[in-house]
Amino acid sequence: MQKQKDEVRARIVDAATSEFTQYGYQKSSMRRIAQRAHITPGNIYAYFGGKQDLFDYIIGPTVQQLDDLIFSISKGKTISLPTIEQMTDAIAHIFLCNRTQFLILMQGSEGSRYEHIRSHVVDIAARRISDELMPYLSPGSDQSLLAETLAVSMVHGVFHILNRFEGDADTLHTVLRRFLILMLQDIDARM
Repeated sequence: MQKQKDEVRARIVDAATSEFTQYGYQKSSMRRIAQRAHITPGNIYAYFGGKQDLFDYIIGPTVQQLDDLIFSISKGKTISLPTIEQMTDAIAHIFLCNRTQFLILMQGSEGSRYEHIRSHVVDIAARRISDELMPYLSPGSDQSLLAETLAVSMVHGVFHILNRFEGDADTLHTVLRRFLILMLQDIDARM
C-alpha cells in the first residue's frame, strides 16, 4: 500500500514539475497537474495542501541550498583564486543537481512566495560583500552602494549564466570561474 502511495506522490511531483516548468507558478493549474498525473484533482490534496505546498515541496530544497551556499561559501576568507574556485564548484554543483528546479525558481516563481528570490539573494550577498570584502578596498564615499552594486552584478550575472547555459559541466565551470574572476579580481591584489 505504501509503495502505491509513494508512486502516486511521485507522479504528482513529476506532473507538477512539468507544469511549473511550462507555465510557471502563477499560471499553473491543479487540474492540469492532476490530468498529467492521471488522478483526480481532489486526490492531489490527499498529498499536498495546495499549489503553494506542492511548489514548496519541489522548489524548497533548492532554495535552501542557495541560502546555505551564500551564507557559508568562503565565509571569512580572503578572496583569492582558490576561494573563487570553491565558489565556482559550489554554484555549478547546486545548479547541475537541481537544474529544473533552479530554472523554475528563476523563470516561473511569480505569484509564489519565492517570486523575490533574486532580491533575497542580492541582499544576502551585499551584506557579505560589505562585511567581508569592502575592508580590503580603499575607503570610498559610499561603501554600501559599492557593495550593493557588486552584489547585484554578481547575482544577476550568475543567474544569467545559469539561465542561458546549454553546455556541459566543464563549460559551465569555466564560464562561472571566468565571470567571478572578472568581478572579484580587484578585491585581492594577490590574484
